[in-house]
Amino acid sequence: MIASVFSKTRPFNYLVIGILSLVFFILKTISTASADATWVYYAEELGLFLLVLGSVFLTNFIALKNGLTKGNNYALLLFFVFLLFFSSMSQNKNIIISNFLLLLALRRLISLKSLLSTKEKIFDASFWILLAALFHFWSIFYIVLVFIAIILHVSKDYRNWVIPFIAFFFFFSIVELVGFIYNSVSIKNYVSEILIFFN
Repeated sequence: MIASVFSKTRPFNYLVIGILSLVFFILKTISTASADATWVYYAEELGLFLLVLGSVFLTNFIALKNGLTKGNNYALLLFFVFLLFFSSMSQNKNIIISNFLLLLALRRLISLKSLLSTKEKIFDASFWILLAALFHFWSIFYIVLVFIAIILHVSKDYRNWVIPFIAFFFFFSIVELVGFIYNSVSIKNYVSEILIFFN
C-alpha cells in the first residue's frame, strides 16, 4: 500500500511526510526537553526541524529534477524513513546543518550534467562543502565529489580544476575576516580542535 501511494508524485505525499515529520518532531522535543527548558530551546528545536524538513524535500527535489527517480516519491519516503532509523542524528545540530549544506552542494554537482554555468556550479558546490565542514569537519571529504564531477563532465577546460581552490581561498578569507572582526575562533584554532579516534 505504501508503495502504491508513493509511486507517483502527488501533493498528498508531501502532506503525509510533512504531518508525520511534525508528529515525530513534537514527540522528540517533548521527550528530550528538560523541566526548565526556555523558549530559546524550543525556538532552536523548531529551527532544526525546519532544516530537517528542508533536507527531506530538497532530496526529493534533486531526485525529481534530475530524473533520478522516474516520477515517484520514493526518495522522499526513504529519506524520511532513514531519518527515523537514525534518530540519534537529530540530536546533533551540527550534523543536521552540515547535511543540509551538503545537499545544496550535491544539487549543484548533479546539475553539472546540463553543462550550463559550470564554473558557478563548481564554485558553489565547493563553497557549500567547505561551509558544511565548518559544522562537521569530516564533511570535507565530499570535496572529492567535486573533482569526480569535473572529471565526468567538464575536464577539458583546465580552469575548472582551479575553481575549488579559489573557493577554498575565498572561504578561508571570509572565515578569517569574521573571526578577526568578532574575535572568534579562527581556522587554525578550529583545525587544532579536531580529534581523531581509531576505536
